[in-house]
Amino acid sequence: MQIKFISKFEFFFFLFFLNNFYLYSQFDLHLKSGLNLSSVSISNNADGFDQPSGFVPAFHVGLTLNSFLDEEYSIEYGIIYNIKGYKVNSSGINIYNYSTYLELPISLVYKLSSLNDINIKFGTYIAYAIKESIRNSIMKEYVKGKIGNYSEKGDTLKPIDFGLNLGADYIRNKMKFGLNIGYGLLNNRPGGGKGNAVRNVTSQFSIGYLLSFKDNEEIKKK
Repeated sequence: MQIKFISKFEFFFFLFFLNNFYLYSQFDLHLKSGLNLSSVSISNNADGFDQPSGFVPAFHVGLTLNSFLDEEYSIEYGIIYNIKGYKVNSSGINIYNYSTYLELPISLVYKLSSLNDINIKFGTYIAYAIKESIRNSIMKEYVKGKIGNYSEKGDTLKPIDFGLNLGADYIRNKMKFGLNIGYGLLNNRPGGGKGNAVRNVTSQFSIGYLLSFKDNEEIKKK
């Protein structure tokens, strides 16, 4: 059931992504990848859940499509394979949780008029969890976590995450260097959080390469 849902999820977004690709005559298509530094935000202060003790490194890779509205504004769509996580220290043992998502961000992008090479952007994302891996500093081996909406069955990670993104890009020729901060709005561990609300917090540092079929200078002239 979960595999079928993921397949439909990917298929419908692919059609959405492809439609926008052909619908807008002015666009940029970038391949991007980079480093994630992730943790979680804890609220409710319930007992039994160890506080995060630092960020964990991971990576992301994907495609982004910028559809230009005018010379200053554009809409950025994306499909990103994204690994988030957090680290806790329990009785002197570091425990690392890694959650792998297929993430669909959408942002409004503004090109700074005073600095033509810099964009700032704000938007949202929705993500579907496809894998959770857990290891500790003693065993080193990864254990598969449980994803689902039923805490009574031992599910620890909710399949859906939703949140906000704030970022900036520096563009140089066909290269794009990006910084993005993501903050989850949903409690992604109602079963594994032991009464706490646990939300993803991620910093992304990425490098992108322009795959556009249209020259930016040609776009600017229109």
